[in-house]
Amino acid sequence: MKAREATLIAKRYQARKQAFDDLHALLLPFFRRTSLADSMKEISECVSEAWHTNTLCGRLSDYGDFGELHWC
Repeated sequence: MKAREATLIAKRYQARKQAFDDLHALLLPFFRRTSLADSMKEISECVSEAWHTNTLCGRLSDYGDFGELHWC
């Protein structure tokens, strides 16, 4: 995989995560103090943990775009 392809995949991943975070923030007030709100919080924590893990292992660049240095 080339740096350009990896950057495109990472940007799509970031867009999906942002869409999830936005929807979560929008819906959370409606379900506050319910078991669904607790589940939503757990799912949100898992999504954030997955983002962090993918960054740590190099699947996502922590600097934004992948560069040629990522492939050395």
